[in-house]
Amino acid sequence: MAEVDFLARDGGFERRMGHGAGGGRRCGNRCRRRCRRGPRAARRDRGENIFLADASAGAGALKPREINIGIAVALDWGLIVPVVKNCEEKNFLGLARGINDLAERARAKKLKPEEVQEGTFSITNPGIYGGLMGLPVINQPNAAILGIGAIEKRPVVVDDAIAIRSMVYLTLSYDHRVVDGAIAHQFMSKVKAFLEGWSEEIL
Repeated sequence: MAEVDFLARDGGFERRMGHGAGGGRRCGNRCRRRCRRGPRAARRDRGENIFLADASAGAGALKPREINIGIAVALDWGLIVPVVKNCEEKNFLGLARGINDLAERARAKKLKPEEVQEGTFSITNPGIYGGLMGLPVINQPNAAILGIGAIEKRPVVVDDAIAIRSMVYLTLSYDHRVVDGAIAHQFMSKVKAFLEGWSEEIL
């Protein structure tokens, strides 16, 4: 788990681009970058074959061809996890558009079967209902899932002074057969650093 100073600003991104720079989109963008640069979260392929992706691995290592991020979408009758495919090819705006499109079509019951398959990593956002944090269960065959808690203003210590900041708890559940604890915490550390320094210029 990580507590993140989640700066409540989007630099006018939503007004100019038509898509918000919300929690799920920012976290999706950071996870896309970390999965691409490695060490990367792994996924379990069809059957019981385990494929571990690591950008630093040598020749012959098994690597997934795509980074496909599943986004949990709550529906009136349950929940579904559509998958944004080929995230490694998208910038922040492309990822935001992909998430919005899939979420809208999920609620309208217009998803295709292939759009809920082949995920390699998932993100869920229990914070939209006010939960401070959640402990999500892995959406197999993914090897990891990131949970985003509610973004709330809290007093924190900044440079030895008390300040009011927009804070959020992030949790990561992962399959220990393919992701070591050290790698998982390095991943969370990078996500935290990215989100706390987020600006439109690094999109």
